[in-house]
Amino acid sequence: MSLLQFIIIIAAVVFILFGIDLYKRKKATILHFLVFVGGGTALVLFALDTNLLNAFGQYFGVARGADLLVYVSIIVLFYMLIELYNKHTKDATHLSSLVSQLAVQDAYTIYKNHPPVMRKKSNKDMMLFLIRAYNEQETIGAVIDEIVAAGYHKILIINDGSTDNTQSIIEKKQQQYTDILLVQAKHIINRGGGCANKT
Repeated sequence: MSLLQFIIIIAAVVFILFGIDLYKRKKATILHFLVFVGGGTALVLFALDTNLLNAFGQYFGVARGADLLVYVSIIVLFYMLIELYNKHTKDATHLSSLVSQLAVQDAYTIYKNHPPVMRKKSNKDMMLFLIRAYNEQETIGAVIDEIVAAGYHKILIINDGSTDNTQSIIEKKQQQYTDILLVQAKHIINRGGGCANKT
């Protein structure tokens, strides 16, 4: 047995054990399990008998069995890349939802415990301003002042994980304007404009 055959056998055994472990932890479907175990078993058989590999390759119209292994490996890697990208997308979506839910719960708890004193109703009370803020310490205070000066009384600020003084400026404006509805929902990390809109 050559060193290459030994390495392929060890890799195949690891591949099989990985598939079994994923299946036991319910992180893989039966199809994934069969691919891992079947692929690992085929690798062991092909490593032990290269003639079997060549015969299998010729069945698929490939001159050498080793070429077939390369083609199959490329297909498997491409599939794994798609699965990894799919998992990353799902995780990012779940993280954004979690960040939004935490921000809404936090804002609601603060509002419930400290409701603002509302002014006399006017047509401008039908409007709610949504401000998405990420590191806006230079402008957020002036924007709030302009909205209030124009006679509007409802402002919702989504602080999208700012790392500057945006939060403290908003809190100062909340203390300054106690007679308007100025609510801040804080994302614990920055998730971008889309997540801020969703919140």
